[in-house]
Amino acid sequence: MILVGSDFALDFVLRFRQKMFPGVPVMHMGVGHRFLEAIPNLPADVKGVYVVHDIAGTIALALRFHPKARHLFIVTGISDRGKEHRDATAAALASATRPSRARRWNTASRT
Repeated sequence: MILVGSDFALDFVLRFRQKMFPGVPVMHMGVGHRFLEAIPNLPADVKGVYVVHDIAGTIALALRFHPKARHLFIVTGISDRGKEHRDATAAALASATRPSRARRWNTASRT
């Protein structure tokens, strides 16, 4: 059995499995639901539980645990998934019950 832990790892295994691991079943973890939805014919022997990020819930929990926080720094990557997280975080912040000064960085930022 092959256990993969990200979109990138699953993509690699699906592309090269027939050459490297023919007939070996695959279990995935940490794979985004949008990534899986984009695969038209996922093989029947590829199984797992997809990830759904609760960004609004995470922000609410952070603010509850740290009620005196005045700033919220959000760091995302520059990959497609990082951009999705940035956009989802911006939407979650817009509807946060306790507004907070937020600053967003991505991994390419240096300031």
